Amino acid sequence: MRSILALAASALAALAAVISSLDGDADLVPFFVALTFAGGVAAWAVHPPYQGLRRRFAVVIAWAWLIAGAWVAVLLGLFQASPSSGPLPGPEATYVGLTATIYHLLGLYGGLLLMMAGVFGPEGRLERSGPDPEPEVVRT
Repeated sequence: MRSILALAASALAALAAVISSLDGDADLVPFFVALTFAGGVAAWAVHPPYQGLRRRFAVVIAWAWLIAGAWVAVLLGLFQASPSSGPLPGPEATYVGLTATIYHLLGLYGGLLLMMAGVFGPEGRLERSGPDPEPEVVRT
């Protein structure tokens, strides 16, 4: 299950990269491609056996994604707080009814939530090592 969450985070980042390319935001494409690659590497790292160097590698990737999300939040806050001068922008292009900004936020923060759940979340039933305990038989 951990691998699926990391792959889903990678897929969201990949979708944001594609939308960035379509929208003409070429400066954002390498950022989202890097997140896509990091999500794929994290999917490998969290696959059982999830221990040792692979675990540390996954934790570093999750923390890096968190730091990137925090930095983008700071930049977005500064952008919103800065006074704007110039003409108002026209309507944004939409992709399946959503603007590119929504895809960017979903790729970054949705992927962040999935990555954190995959790396730090509880172990799934299928990933537990060892056989399931035998059920107790009560005889009367």
